[in-house]
Amino acid sequence: MLRGTPRWAWSLPARTLAAASRWPRPLLLLVALLASSAALIVGAAHPASAADLVPASYGVIANRALASIAQNGGECFTWMRQVVFEATGRTIGVDYRLGYLQAGATEVTIADARNGDIIQLINDAKSDPAADYPGMHTAIVLESQGDGKFRVIDSNFRLDHIVRVHDNYDPKAHAAQRANIAVHVYRMPSGSAPTSANSGTGTQNMAPGNFAEVVADGDCLRLRVVAGLNGFVLGCLATGMNVVVLPERAEADGLRWQRVTGGGFTGWAADRYLRPMTEASATPGTAPTPSPTVGKIVGGAIPSSGVGLIVFGGGTNQQLSAAIGCPASGTVWATTDGQLVQFIPGATIAVVNEAWNRAFPTELPANIALLARCG
Repeated sequence: MLRGTPRWAWSLPARTLAAASRWPRPLLLLVALLASSAALIVGAAHPASAADLVPASYGVIANRALASIAQNGGECFTWMRQVVFEATGRTIGVDYRLGYLQAGATEVTIADARNGDIIQLINDAKSDPAADYPGMHTAIVLESQGDGKFRVIDSNFRLDHIVRVHDNYDPKAHAAQRANIAVHVYRMPSGSAPTSANSGTGTQNMAPGNFAEVVADGDCLRLRVVAGLNGFVLGCLATGMNVVVLPERAEADGLRWQRVTGGGFTGWAADRYLRPMTEASATPGTAPTPSPTVGKIVGGAIPSSGVGLIVFGGGTNQQLSAAIGCPASGTVWATTDGQLVQFIPGATIAVVNEAWNRAFPTELPANIALLARCG
């Protein structure tokens, strides 16, 4: 080591040290300052542990998110869904807007955003599971820093799949950089996903063709395209509804899954919420017990201008039209089999609503998420 060389330079290569010995002292001081600043920046970008960042006021979603700092989280939306599931037991659907309401979330304003809320940047007209374009992003709020800016945690912000914390994240500014990108903030319900103390005994000992009753303690039982909590939700079967047990069974995500048919759908349901029925007590084609939410908007709202996200309690097209209260020119959209279909209540040409009527020939299922516009 050269005499008089400062400690910050000890780790430099010998060739660099030899050159540094001939540098003017002001240049050496400038390099030292830059090296110290770089060390501070690197240390701030990669915190030693999540514990350094967690105030006592942080909730379960933020705490779970912070546990994955500097890890490979994959795509931002996928990482967020996993965080929410592990923190609350709730599964956000795969649509970038409808998926939140399917998990029981409510939309709040940016001004009201707080710790644990989820910021979603998305093109409202292209929020289906296949959406992939510049500008879309998902982040979890840690703190509001005022003036529409937040401390957030997310994955893949730099397109490298790494989980990081960002200060002064301005979702409106980021959205403004791309055409047609809107900002939405969603809040998950407090507490964990509802579980059933009086759940059914399961269908593992039932023969195909037998009936089972939905037992979801007043909630509804989600029927999915595939077995597993990540399966797309086809619909929600009301407590008390009779379903027919099909031959297929599976295990996924720590649950037993049974393929059933009922309520106009065929799909997979967690069998812990199914109770075997005797032939005497089961009535083929038994309709679900009427719910007080049928024919009503049970979540979300339609803005005076633009498109809103709502949850409809189920019912006929006439009940939907009455519930949304839009003029005849209003439009409603739903996703079915990965496709977006539209319904215009005032349409006089049959072909306009043809795809909708094929998807919902008699009525809409309970708690279906819809996009709606009155203008």
